Amino acid sequence: ANNDDKPIFVDQFETTLNYRTHERITAPELAKQLEQLGHPYGVPHAFVCGCGTGGTMAGMSRYFKRRAAAARVPPPLCVVADPQGSALVNLVRRGVLYGDNDAEGRRVKHP
Repeated sequence: ANNDDKPIFVDQFETTLNYRTHERITAPELAKQLEQLGHPYGVPHAFVCGCGTGGTMAGMSRYFKRRAAAARVPPPLCVVADPQGSALVNLVRRGVLYGDNDAEGRRVKHP
């Protein structure tokens, strides 16, 4: 970016565009590749991904659940591999979204 450009805060933790992008773009791309490899209906048996914000898992699982229902096949088993230091573990355990290196309440929301 140029020095004249104003920075923007994408805030991938709180925007619905995060999971929607994976639902509209990433998952259909994977389904197409699966079909090209001869996998029926482009629905995997399982989907495993690391999670930071949860957007990939949310978007992919929504898409494949819908696609599986339309094809009348079982939906994939969706597994989250939560990387060390992820903020999601604190959301599940404590109900707050912050990483181990963050202090609760210090994460900037919509600056």
